[in-house]
Amino acid sequence: MPGPRPGQISYYPFSLHSKRASIFTITGQWTQAEETNYSNLSAARQAQSPKEIVAGANQLGFILLQRGKYQEALPLFLEAIAISEKSGLKHVNHDAMGNLGTLYRNQGDYAEAQKYFDLTKQQARAQGNDHSLSIVLGNQGLMYWYQGLHEKAMDCYNQKLSIDEKIGNLYLLGTDYGNIGGVHFSRGDFVQAENCYQKQISLARQIGDKYSLRVALNNLAGIYDNQENYQKALDCYQTSLKIARELGNLAGERVVLNNLGILLSYQGEYAQALKYATQSLGLARGLGDRRGEAIVMMTLGIIYKTKGGNAEALDQYKRAESIFVELSLKEYLCECQALIATALLDAERADLSLDYSRTASAAAVQSGNSEIIVRCKIIETRAGFLKGGQMTPEKATIGLLEMLPSCPKKMEVELNILLFEITHEPKYRQAALDAIHSRPNWQFRKDYREWVKELENISLK
Repeated sequence: MPGPRPGQISYYPFSLHSKRASIFTITGQWTQAEETNYSNLSAARQAQSPKEIVAGANQLGFILLQRGKYQEALPLFLEAIAISEKSGLKHVNHDAMGNLGTLYRNQGDYAEAQKYFDLTKQQARAQGNDHSLSIVLGNQGLMYWYQGLHEKAMDCYNQKLSIDEKIGNLYLLGTDYGNIGGVHFSRGDFVQAENCYQKQISLARQIGDKYSLRVALNNLAGIYDNQENYQKALDCYQTSLKIARELGNLAGERVVLNNLGILLSYQGEYAQALKYATQSLGLARGLGDRRGEAIVMMTLGIIYKTKGGNAEALDQYKRAESIFVELSLKEYLCECQALIATALLDAERADLSLDYSRTASAAAVQSGNSEIIVRCKIIETRAGFLKGGQMTPEKATIGLLEMLPSCPKKMEVELNILLFEITHEPKYRQAALDAIHSRPNWQFRKDYREWVKELENISLK
């Protein structure tokens, strides 16, 4: 029986193997997915079949993108786009353009990412391709979320959710819940965020989507971290890391290692925290992920700060700040500038500390980040009263008491300790102790253990 002529390929076997590769991708068998996609693309090239080359290059590029092999994925997406345009197949190149946009987004090139996302949306809408439109809306929304543009992100996610509910795609719906949960988390609505993450976990387990499960567990750990339920957070992070390594998901591994570094620094396990953060930094640089690189630098600063290395911390914060400014990552920049303000104050540079604090506070008010708002108020009070400024004890006390009723629970301890330092009133000492002891895993944190010891040893006269 003669083989296919140039320009033709037996469609059924190609389609079957393509679907097989998709199942491998969804169920987390990424090595098998990569091998199957590579075989499909080789067969398509041998048959000189443009349509199948476009599909095969895009599918192989996608799995390489998921595994963090950006330099290998890039030429495949460009090949798919070039062949589709040359062969009059523009109606099939929108997936490759959307994936190329995601690659640029992951590397922090938001202008290029925006260009390809907009082109993909335009083509998908013109062709009535709801599936492709859903994918690109999710990826564009994530780009907006990276930039702290929560309303734009939520608009994309809601459009995507509406499409996915209409077509009944459980795989995409799980991602929707995770994305929407991320915006709720950034807004401080942790109950809504947790509900979304639990829905994502349920769907991921139902359909066997290991990648979505990894993402959801990492995000749920962030909720537990915020609730100061650190053992649950640690368990979720470790499971998420295990899945990332099973998948060969380097970008996901980078994220979880970074988060574990922060969590272990709370515990006082500085050597292990630095090990994880350093591994995360190496992955970020290997991936060309400048956003991730800056996030890990900020984490390294946090670790150095908690172990008493203020100068080292400030150096890492400043390195991270320059990248956040360059990439217009407003949300991370706000957090980083608040950390810089604290480090500068501890370095006896109160005036510059206040400048950073005011900038961070203004950004936090705009984004609704209550934790940063309180953090900046603490910096202002410490600079104005404890560090020899012009603030009177009465003014400092009034300002802190105004913050106390509505402050995030995790800031309650620091506010009461600062009130005790200013007023020397025993009720604030006791309030700080009560706040610490009310935490489910307070002994996990080294600073809590030290504060309890210090507060309990104070002689009250």
